[in-house]
Amino acid sequence: MELDNVSKAISTGLNINSSEDDSSNFSIAQRIQEVKSIDADMARASAKLTSSQVKKELAAQTDSVAKQNPQIFLGLFENQ
Repeated sequence: MELDNVSKAISTGLNINSSEDDSSNFSIAQRIQEVKSIDADMARASAKLTSSQVKKELAAQTDSVAKQNPQIFLGLFENQ
């Protein structure tokens, strides 16, 4: 979804009409807002991806520790 926004913004580009300064300024301001929105979408997507990668890595490490010494791992849950 975010990539669609990025490709749309890139393919559209800034459409500046120098004979209409007011509408050009408004158009540029709109494009800036669109780019900021796309940047925010990309940042959110990146954060979700990083979070997912960290969770997977932690799960793999936990699994490895549990397989190496299951008694220590199970001891973590005894007092709960």
